[in-house]
Amino acid sequence: MQKKLDWARAHQVAENCQNMELIEKTWFTHATWLAENDQFNAAQKAFIQANKPVEAIKVLKTLTNNAIQEFRFLDASSYFYKISQNSLKESDFKNFEENQKLALIYYLYDIIYEYSFQPFMTHECDDNVLFHAARWLWFELEADTNKNYENIDYVAVLYTLSQKATQLGAYKVARLAHDKLRTLKLPGKLRNRIEQDGLLLFSKPFNDCSELSIDCPRCDASNQIFPIQMSNLAQRSYGKYSRSNQANSFGNDSENNNFDMVSNSFYKTLGFCQSCGQVFIISLASFEVLPVVEFYLDPELETLSESEVRTIIGSSVTNQNNSNTLATTESNSTIKAADSNATITASNLSVDRLTLTDMTEMQDLNSNSNVLNLQKSQNSLQTTNLNLDNPEDDLFTNLLNRSLCSADSFTPVVVDRVVLSSLKPHEVLISKCLNRETRYFKNLIPEIPLAVFDNCLFGGLASKSDVEVLNIFTNRPCPFFN
Repeated sequence: MQKKLDWARAHQVAENCQNMELIEKTWFTHATWLAENDQFNAAQKAFIQANKPVEAIKVLKTLTNNAIQEFRFLDASSYFYKISQNSLKESDFKNFEENQKLALIYYLYDIIYEYSFQPFMTHECDDNVLFHAARWLWFELEADTNKNYENIDYVAVLYTLSQKATQLGAYKVARLAHDKLRTLKLPGKLRNRIEQDGLLLFSKPFNDCSELSIDCPRCDASNQIFPIQMSNLAQRSYGKYSRSNQANSFGNDSENNNFDMVSNSFYKTLGFCQSCGQVFIISLASFEVLPVVEFYLDPELETLSESEVRTIIGSSVTNQNNSNTLATTESNSTIKAADSNATITASNLSVDRLTLTDMTEMQDLNSNSNVLNLQKSQNSLQTTNLNLDNPEDDLFTNLLNRSLCSADSFTPVVVDRVVLSSLKPHEVLISKCLNRETRYFKNLIPEIPLAVFDNCLFGGLASKSDVEVLNIFTNRPCPFFN
């Protein structure tokens, strides 16, 4: 049994015995042998086959620590993601959120590390991707300043952000990063370089490029690329309810304690609109803010299953299309009837009969009436099309205009059955998460198709074109694209 080739025979014999205890014991012995021979990835899978989740998590943690120590941050990110999925299956939401954040941080830092320390980048990245990756990473690091992340160089993150911000014309962000760098202990050579770059920044205007400004998809307010006052900035939570909102909305009833245990620990972020407080959903491929608005279902719809909610989405749009088809059919029949009446009138005029009026006048009257009928039918058809295509009749847009709020008194977007049925199915994105509430998003620019990835704390959204570029051209697999 000590030979590697004997394990296949051992598993075959155990399966032929049809004894589950013997099968699990064989897998456990095989997993132990793999771990002793430094084959940790195979050992982790073997422990899962042996129904030993605790040992499998220990192997994953060992692999994660080794990857961080060896500066393989992309592998560490994938291991953190696997640990978070195991925590999600066990309904351990605290560990799930913690490991999801670690997976994101090390995934972003892998890009910064290759740009800062590697002479040749194994994965291609343009300036925009580097800038937005460094920006998002700084958001996450500032959201929890008391925690120290192993082998993450804070100076490299700030210096990369400052360099790319200067190249893209975001001089205010670059100066903000330089101000933060001056408060850190730096080597002599790097400090001289940073001071020289700082002097060059003082010759630039204290503003950011307008093309990099973030337009809120909910209130259309233009936000700064990065908030200037980081220390005085409050945090916003993912999810419908936070701790403060629960106290105001539900009180301190004992019936709400179970709900508080599930909903009060949503992940906190600094990436939200400074005007209305809406949390930005950032792409996991390009790291830019996506044109989507997260909405929630009213209490009546929350009791429905996901399949029932999908049937409601777009139901009124389908009825409108059917009525539009019916109206078009009726108008076409009216036009055909008018044409047939004109043909009958013309044929009647060819018959020999005695009349006391001029035939040309009768022909003109009949032709004028037919023209009027045709114009009325065409006008009614155009009116129907205008009513369907009028953006003012968009119920979701009207709901956003009515539910205006501020960052201090944020209120989520809650839709009812009427608004949900008016949404088109290809504009609604549903992100599922095991043992947690399902999240719903409205794509405000349907011309940009978005991909959805489940079991993700950050929404799991990305542009399909960016995902293809990430997988084909950059060859950088994102751990969240399971």
